[in-house]
Amino acid sequence: MALGATTGLLTATADPVQVVEPMDANPLEAYQQICQAEARHQGAPEAIVQGSCQCLQQRLESLEQPPHARDDLKAFTEENRLACVFQAILEL
Repeated sequence: MALGATTGLLTATADPVQVVEPMDANPLEAYQQICQAEARHQGAPEAIVQGSCQCLQQRLESLEQPPHARDDLKAFTEENRLACVFQAILEL
């Protein structure tokens, strides 16, 4: 597994161009779908895709006031991405 591809995953999550439509319907569901799509696009193995996106989703849901604005979601993802990728690797 290429660690560079794995740690680079989710860099474009919450890109305004990608999220305009889905974010209006159900922001958390859209976030999960975009997370998985971006992780796969970055070349992450499926186990890492599922584990890291699940970790990010859990962290997002545990916040008292989860961010819904695209810029806030992008910042949240950048702050939590590496920790969730490493957690997913440890859970393999």
